[in-house]
Amino acid sequence: MINLDILSQIHYILTLIFGIALSASFLDAHKQRGGLFKLGLFTVVFSILQQLVYYHFARQDTLEYFLRFYPFFIHLPLIVFLVYAFRAPCFSAVTAVAIAYSCCQLTKWLGFAGVFFIPDQWFYYAVRIALVPPILFFITAYISPYVAVLLHRPLREVAIFSILPLTYYFFDYATTVYSNLLYSGHGIVVEFLGFAVSIACLIFFSMIAEEYLAKNELSQKNHLIELRMHSAVHELEQTRNAQYRMSIIRHDMRHVLSTATTLIQQQKYDEAVKYLSEGQRSLDSIRLQRFCSNEFVNAVLTKYDDQCKLNHVEFKTEVETAVLLPCPELCYSIMLDNALENAFEATKQLPMGERYIYLSLKQKNSKLLLSLKNTYATTPNFVDDVPVSSEVGHGIGTQSIIYNCNKLGGQCKFSLEHNLFVLQIIV
Repeated sequence: MINLDILSQIHYILTLIFGIALSASFLDAHKQRGGLFKLGLFTVVFSILQQLVYYHFARQDTLEYFLRFYPFFIHLPLIVFLVYAFRAPCFSAVTAVAIAYSCCQLTKWLGFAGVFFIPDQWFYYAVRIALVPPILFFITAYISPYVAVLLHRPLREVAIFSILPLTYYFFDYATTVYSNLLYSGHGIVVEFLGFAVSIACLIFFSMIAEEYLAKNELSQKNHLIELRMHSAVHELEQTRNAQYRMSIIRHDMRHVLSTATTLIQQQKYDEAVKYLSEGQRSLDSIRLQRFCSNEFVNAVLTKYDDQCKLNHVEFKTEVETAVLLPCPELCYSIMLDNALENAFEATKQLPMGERYIYLSLKQKNSKLLLSLKNTYATTPNFVDDVPVSSEVGHGIGTQSIIYNCNKLGGQCKFSLEHNLFVLQIIV
């Protein structure tokens, strides 16, 4: 006859090893120097402690208290061990243990599924014992590396992923270990897990959305920083070229003045004036190109001016803005960047000589008036006065323009005029 007591003890020992191994792998603790030795020593010590506690309650025929005290003599010490032995963040260690506990439910449910076919208690333990090694191998080999990446993220991101496992941990202990509410059949208890999961999902989605928006804004800021760096490099190159050309003109200026002096002495005043005018034009040609005094707008325009020159696109601008814009510079610069990108991509499809972009950007009082016109190869389709594209990856720039324009409390209009695509924005 199969001894259920021996099977249950083997089951508890394997479950302990399963939980410790998973918790450690979720934090990459086993990869640290001496990690396997520390984990092995902890597992041996607490396996012995678990057996002693098990025998203590078994002799008093109160094994239900063994499960009730389990979080205090196993889970809590494991969290402390992970924090101090492996320098894991406290909340990450708590989350790792909660996830490992939820993974234990895999063998638990499969054990109950086995009993459904062979209704003997020994078969429940046998199924769980047999499934621990393969499930442990699968999770540590294929799942743990991804969980470890998440648990080493900042606290806010870890909190997002901890919602579901922590909710389940406390619910399971409250309704199955410290009480039998889950098996009472009462509707308020049976439906609570679904309620809790729904709340957790709502919190999860809201935090993910907020995190996404924060990262998107950070990405936009980084993009603008890159634009400003590009603009600074462009101006530096212009300065170097101007210095080089100035050194040549300074060298030639002696000859210009000498020749002009000779012409004046010979009373050839018209020729002298003409000669000096040529020298003046040479000096006037050395001028640094700067579109406006606002750094962000200038950075965006410098970027597309360079791209237009490389791709033989005629790029004309009329820009009149103050040093500070009357609206958030980040949103407006992103909107301008998307607008110019759309115009640039549309003109590139045309043959050389037909590529044209004209930008008018003027600041009047507290308003910014933008008018962007460009030629195009393919007539765009409009839906609700908004150009749309059926190509994968296209149309995002237009949506970004509309989003940022609405965010700034402005208005935008897309239209076609005299074979030109026209975008007008008032902010």
